[in-house]
Amino acid sequence: MERIATFDGQSKAATQDGPRQPLAGRIRDGDGRKLIAAHAIKGNKRYRYYTSKTKNAAGAWRLPAGDIESLVRRELASFFGDGARLAGSLGTAQLDEGSSEARSELAGKLSQAINLRVLIEQIDAQITVEDTQVTITINRRVLCKALGHDHVDAMFDEPITLAIPAMLRKRGHELRFVEHAAPTTNANQDESLVRLLKQGREAWA
Repeated sequence: MERIATFDGQSKAATQDGPRQPLAGRIRDGDGRKLIAAHAIKGNKRYRYYTSKTKNAAGAWRLPAGDIESLVRRELASFFGDGARLAGSLGTAQLDEGSSEARSELAGKLSQAINLRVLIEQIDAQITVEDTQVTITINRRVLCKALGHDHVDAMFDEPITLAIPAMLRKRGHELRFVEHAAPTTNANQDESLVRLLKQGREAWA
């Protein structure tokens, strides 16, 4: 027998199930509908999901939480692990020493699953799941503040968008990510952060 519980709303998810559902309140499907945190109990096992908030159950999405959280965490690890990419997104050639240290601190949060929620909130990120990609939108102004970066350009108020190629396929009542692009290697990536994040992935598994 399957029992399903949902957590509708960011504040409730943060206090009752936040660490276990780190994207709650910040994730939507391609139609703009909220994907709310939920879990199902089958026997002695607990399965976590994000499911569409809709009156039409037939059209609702149900995504295994681990799949989407892994994609988001890996993309953020790639973004924060590449100093040149991060600097470029902020409109500067390179980060100063203080911003580089702050970048390392933010990336370090990804080594622990419970801190993914903290990072998502700290950079004011929103996630959109579509049929062929997952998009992470980051508030550029908030990110600059988190990094202690005071550079201002014409794009300062434009969000930073990270697109993750991913293909959704229906399996039973669920939608699963069955195909996605392999992460690329960048010559400018910080190898010490790569090692740290690798340890985090092992701890996450």
